Amino acid sequence: MELTDWCYVSGRVAVLEGQLLREDFFQRLVSHESLEDVLLQLSETRYKDIFTRIALLEDAEELLSTFWEWSLNDVLDSCPHPCVVNVFRLSADVSNYKVYLKKRLFGLDLRRSAGGTAGQSDFEDLWAGRGDTFPDPLADATLRLQSLEARKQASMRTVDWLMDAAYLNSLVHCAGEFDSVFAHGLAEEILKLRCVEAIFRAILAGEDAGEIRGLFLWGELDRRELHLLLDTGLGQWEELLRAEMAPGASAELLDAVAAPDPVRLVQALNRRFMLKAREAVAYTFGPERPFGYLFGLRAEVRNLKVAVSGMVEGIRRERIQRRFTPTYL
Repeated sequence: MELTDWCYVSGRVAVLEGQLLREDFFQRLVSHESLEDVLLQLSETRYKDIFTRIALLEDAEELLSTFWEWSLNDVLDSCPHPCVVNVFRLSADVSNYKVYLKKRLFGLDLRRSAGGTAGQSDFEDLWAGRGDTFPDPLADATLRLQSLEARKQASMRTVDWLMDAAYLNSLVHCAGEFDSVFAHGLAEEILKLRCVEAIFRAILAGEDAGEIRGLFLWGELDRRELHLLLDTGLGQWEELLRAEMAPGASAELLDAVAAPDPVRLVQALNRRFMLKAREAVAYTFGPERPFGYLFGLRAEVRNLKVAVSGMVEGIRRERIQRRFTPTYL
């Protein structure tokens, strides 16, 4: 595939980038005292066709999820290869597979994520070891889970650890489908730092290091530096982060670890990921441009869900603002 094959979609998303909302938009949105003013501000954006009356603000989660699915399909129709969109669909498919597993194993009915393509029959095939719809790490994680289930050791927690590891392993696989140093670099950054977040939370929760090692640190995640994090107290993390996991780590990230504060850590990681994603704007054409746009759009849709749903529910402005993800522009 030639770079010129990406000219059309790169040109399209260059225009769409101009419609992305900036950080000050969300700050103004949550400053309003009434939902009428929220609706008025939204009427100045492309979301005016979604939120045509105040009552629809209560359905923000569902309506914005539908918009995200439509946006993925819209970009996919212009792409010469589905690899860019597959990276974003992967997250939803793994999330929905977790929903399927928790229903199958524990009888729980949970809400599905938007943006995926896999359905019930696909998940049943994956559980039965049939077909090749999904990346190999998901099949591997399924076998590991089935082994635990046969020994009566499966739990919702083991489902989450195994499938989160499968997602990160699969992310590297998906990024490898298109020839882009930028995409490979961002995938590697996400893999390493999402592992940092997961291990950080495990240590705070007092989880057993040996168990986490078996459930999570396998495949691409079986790395010396990740094992070191798991075996080292948080007080010694700064040196490891600076030297190996996150060169040039921000004071925000290091302070969050020292606090320790999981919310601040997530904010610092999201900021670092977005700074990396913004580099896509420097590419005139290629898979990088639509990848960066979708990365930014996903953050925008999430921020709108947080803002609108939070204001409908009467959540304090400061709490809503804490949950915002950095914007692309």
